[in-house]
Amino acid sequence: MYTVKRLDQLDESYKQQAASVLIQSFKEDFAIFNKDERSLSIDIADSFRSEHVYVAMSDEEVIGLAAFSTKHRYSQVSTLIRSVRAFGFLKGYLFAKAIKTKPVPIESDQCYIEDVATSPSHRKKGVAHAVITHLMQHEPYSEFILEVYQINKGAISVYESLGFETYSMGKEKLWFINLSENQRKQYMKRSVRANSL
Repeated sequence: MYTVKRLDQLDESYKQQAASVLIQSFKEDFAIFNKDERSLSIDIADSFRSEHVYVAMSDEEVIGLAAFSTKHRYSQVSTLIRSVRAFGFLKGYLFAKAIKTKPVPIESDQCYIEDVATSPSHRKKGVAHAVITHLMQHEPYSEFILEVYQINKGAISVYESLGFETYSMGKEKLWFINLSENQRKQYMKRSVRANSL
């Protein structure tokens, strides 16, 4: 069994655990910045805005997470100087830009759910479902938005079971490069009414 808590309600050491789970789930994406998982997890943990991250815990271990950004506050924050020190000039610039850029506009009544991740040993056990449900029950927004790789049928199934519906398909090209199916994303949203969760 596991419990879900907001990261700012826990000791700072849990940030590192949450970052490790995120990196395990998106290894290929993060390898662009740094292949050393230990140093990368320190940098990611330091970028978390704890009040914007929910974690699932089992026996004092973080086993899953979901973060969220709003129109005025992002789930991660890093200065360009700090990112450049951590990853080098080009990769640092790209990292700082990536965490400050959302793929869709966010309105004041919307919440953008991101960084949904589950540790490999706890996948397909309802962890992501529980964390997202908890987040939606505790954040006062009328619409929740997220993105997912089109190839990730398991995640899409979880989101659909939570009432999310696809409203837009991602680009098939990035500048002049054709994106493979593995790289294409789709955008999903769920509108909620008070007391509907």
